[in-house]
Amino acid sequence: MQAIKWRHRLLSMMIQSIKIFKTRSLISILSRMVQYHHW
Repeated sequence: MQAIKWRHRLLSMMIQSIKIFKTRSLISILSRMVQYHHW
């Protein structure tokens, strides 16, 4: 039982970190695009 709970917590942490990484990369890409275009 304990191992299953630990694995689920690890999985949720991984998913959260992936979401954060995706948003960060998206923001960096957007900022790069803005820098290139200079509206």
